[in-house]
Amino acid sequence: MKTTGATDASTALARTQDRDIIRQRRELIARLFIDERLTLDRIVDRLAKRTPPILVSRWTVARDLDHMRRENQRLFNPRRFDAINFVLEKVASYESLVR
Repeated sequence: MKTTGATDASTALARTQDRDIIRQRRELIARLFIDERLTLDRIVDRLAKRTPPILVSRWTVARDLDHMRRENQRLFNPRRFDAINFVLEKVASYESLVR
């Protein structure tokens, strides 16, 4: 089955939006875990009480924390550190927070 260009563009946009939502959720979970020192169960409760609520399981929170740990180890490895890419990622994250 052949798809149209419009369908491909809308699918790509939806994937990009999904990635942004997942990235924001991961950053929020990491902040709650590191800054506020909440347990996984409390993080699940806190996310459910947000407006709009973020409904996730304890397993998802643990998976997101593991992902953030791996990503930070990759980014902050002195042998592979790319300063320009690091700054661009930070600027993109700040822009997404402003929106």
